[in-house]
Amino acid sequence: MEQKTGGNLALKLSVEVLRRNISLDEGLVRAQTSGMVEPFVEGLNILVGRDLFDINEARQRLRSGAAERAVNGHDEPLQLPSELDGWTLDSEGKKPPLDERDFTTLEIQVNKILSEKQEILSRIDLLNAATQREDHIPNPWTAPLVILSLTVVAVSAFQFGVGSTLGSGISLAVGSLFTLVVFQKEMSRFEAVNRRIRSEIKKGMAIKKKCLDELRECDRRVATLRNRAAEMVEDCDPLPEEEMANFLEKFPGLFPTEEKAASE
Repeated sequence: MEQKTGGNLALKLSVEVLRRNISLDEGLVRAQTSGMVEPFVEGLNILVGRDLFDINEARQRLRSGAAERAVNGHDEPLQLPSELDGWTLDSEGKKPPLDERDFTTLEIQVNKILSEKQEILSRIDLLNAATQREDHIPNPWTAPLVILSLTVVAVSAFQFGVGSTLGSGISLAVGSLFTLVVFQKEMSRFEAVNRRIRSEIKKGMAIKKKCLDELRECDRRVATLRNRAAEMVEDCDPLPEEEMANFLEKFPGLFPTEEKAASE
């Protein structure tokens, strides 16, 4: 019950500041006296619908004594954020006006992420092109079959042409041995090329998986920023329809058309 009462007091103090009934420094000093600096700052942010007030900066101003000096007229008073210029919290809880500066930083961040996404897509295209390349795999049977064919010809020549059984036997033995040696060599080359291709495919798949994970992360970050921008629009005083359309067109990264969003 005591915690709830303190929260209500902090919120009332926040209302007094936003209505310009008291200065921000006086609100900080009174909140510190009541032990509710954090609820007071949270109340300010809730009422304006944006995170314009920083608790760490508030505590630093209190620790340094600047807030108390300002209240006593001995130091420059802390002004409300420029985003609230011309805006006051009336009894109906009027929303703050749209400010282009609030969206400019988000637009830059979105465009940077979209550029990163295009670079990742380019890497994926290169990987796909590399996997579609036809590698020449040596046939281990070609050279041995040629040698074996020549051996058969030599054996036939000795056997039927010269009539030498010894010559036929020597030709067959030498040819068979040579064929075996060449076959083993060609098979080693064949296996080495296959190992290299399999290794390249495995590495390519790992790199592509990493790229796809990075793409999903880019999409998540962009969606987060766009949702944040949409919430900011909801929390601000709406413009007339035509003016609102013109405002949103200034930030195509945050508020893309359906065609642009589909092409991303």
